[in-house]
This record gives sequence, structure tokens and C-alpha cells, in this order.
Amino acid sequence: MRPAEPAVSAVSVLLIAWFIGSAVASAPLPAVARQVDYSVVLSGVGRLMPGPAHDISSDFERMLARGPAGQVFWGLGGQGAWPMRPPDPGVVHAPGLAKARHSIVMIEGSSATCRAGEGSGFVFAPHHVLTNAHVVAATAGRLVVVDGRHARYPARVVYFDPRRDIAVLYVPRLHARPLHPAASARRGGEAVVAGYPRGRALTAAPARIGAKVATGFPTIYGGGAVIRHVYPVRADIQPGNSGSPLLAPDGTVYGMVFAALTGTGDAGYALAAGEVEPAAQAAATRTKATSTQPWHCPV
Repeated sequence: MRPAEPAVSAVSVLLIAWFIGSAVASAPLPAVARQVDYSVVLSGVGRLMPGPAHDISSDFERMLARGPAGQVFWGLGGQGAWPMRPPDPGVVHAPGLAKARHSIVMIEGSSATCRAGEGSGFVFAPHHVLTNAHVVAATAGRLVVVDGRHARYPARVVYFDPRRDIAVLYVPRLHARPLHPAASARRGGEAVVAGYPRGRALTAAPARIGAKVATGFPTIYGGGAVIRHVYPVRADIQPGNSGSPLLAPDGTVYGMVFAALTGTGDAGYALAAGEVEPAAQAAATRTKATSTQPWHCPV
């Protein structure tokens, strides 16, 4: 090998790593995306890349999100659930949302080692809130639940499942009507994603539901493969919507939002009510705090 070849090879590896890393950074997997976000090497390469290269990278991300390659790359298996026709905007005026709104909460957490996180959740039993495990990872003892009236309540994690991305909070001072699971949603049915996107006020987004599927997803730490029963959902799902209930028009709960499909702007996944129900039953009366396990923050 001539002396110049090792340098050329090294540059080639860096360029490939930056190209793939740029796409991975927008994945709905916190452990993976944050590691890429905080990579000093990849950030440095990115600053040196010309504009057209960034355009190609963006096109690559959109391709991954749309096609079968995206289902494999991100661990998201839609199995033909897209495209679905747009949801009916009028569904947000269904009477069920008015009944459910006081049972939907914002969750704020902080950690001694990680930056603050936030998400949504909903009351499913007296003083107990369901949300995603990735919303509360590494925040035990530093959690606050905020209701629609802006009242703040201390909370603690009493159930934590990083494999299925489910957590339960005990909020002793929170008095809100529990929401109840709905029967299975029909394919193409209307629904509402109700939560606190980007920490804003309670927001209702119209949604359309695809056929329920059983497909593999990684744990919240990015490892392993777990089969989950999920609904593909066409809706505006943003950061902060994790843990939002997927509401039927009558205010019952089809499932719980846990991921957005990157690159589309209007698609994601919700754990089906039947997937969440065993955890809800197991933790409905728990009051003792449980560990949220180590969360390896990037440095």
C-alpha cells in the first residue's frame, strides 16, 4: 500500500460515518440519536461538508423513513400501513376529548447526569399516570407532573419497563378521572393524539389509525429486539408527545404514542392498549419508587 492510501481510507471511513450518522441522529431512539448528536468527530466532519452533501444526506433520511429500508434501519415495521389518507380535522371536536383533557398531563424530569426531559402521560387509575419509559429514564426523585390547569405535582416512578417503553408514575396529590382502554381500533379509524408537544399547552392533533401489527423494536437503550403490538398512526407527532394517549372519539384510549416516523412529519407509532394493559394492571396500586436503571448520557 502506498503511503497516501491509509489517509484516503481514513477519510472515506469518516465520510461514510458522517453520512449514516446524520440519518441516525434523527432516529426515534434516544440512546442512539443522542450519542450521534454529541459526537465531536462527526460534528467536525459535518462542518466541513459542502452544502450539496447535506442535501443528499437529507434525501437519504427521507428515503429511509418512507420505504422498507427505513423499517429495517430504524426498527419500525409498518407492513403497508402507509400511505393512509389524512385524518379528519373535525375529530378534535369530538365530545370525548373534552371529557379526557383533565386526565392528560405533562411530565417534566431532570437528572444529575442528563439534561432535562419532558413528555406527556395520562391518568389510568387513581393517582397513577402512564407514560413512556424513555420519558422518565434516570429522573427518579426529580419528576413533576403538570395538569391542564398548570398545577404541579411531585411524582415518582413505580413501574419501569425499558423493553416495552412503559412507565407508571404515582402522583399522590393528583386527582383526575382515570381514562379507560377502548376496544381495538378499526383500520382507517379516526382518533386524536392529545399531549404537550415541545412543552407547550395541551394540544389535540387529528389522527388516522392503521391496522394493528406485531413488529420488532429495540429497547429504549437501543439494544435487543422486542415484539410489540402497535398501531401505525398518521398524525402530527412531535417531541413531547411521547406518552400521549391515542384517544378514540368517545374519550377512551386506543393506545399510547411512543415514536415518530422520521422524515415524514405526520406519522408515528402507538403501543396498542392491549400491549400496555398488563403493566397498567400490575402497577395500578403501587406506591413504592422503583429504579429507572442507569441512563448512559453522552459526554
